[in-house]
Amino acid sequence: MLALLDARQLQEMYAFARLEPLDEPLEVMLAQIAHAVARTAGADVDLKDFKVKRTTLSEEDPADEVEAQMFLSRVARAAALNEKL
Repeated sequence: MLALLDARQLQEMYAFARLEPLDEPLEVMLAQIAHAVARTAGADVDLKDFKVKRTTLSEEDPADEVEAQMFLSRVARAAALNEKL
């Protein structure tokens, strides 16, 4: 299922998870699947890149937006590599 998601859909999934947290085991499993898909596609990423970070709205940091954009860029590159296969 995760392989069928585009970068925008994955971003929405992570945004939703920040508002409505999933069970911890499910979050870990989704991170592991996303990591495996990205690595299979040739992306040089770590598992921690896919773990959901919990913050409250008052804790929002502009650096988080930069990190999110970098993450989406890695996902987009992995998706592009996957399409070439």
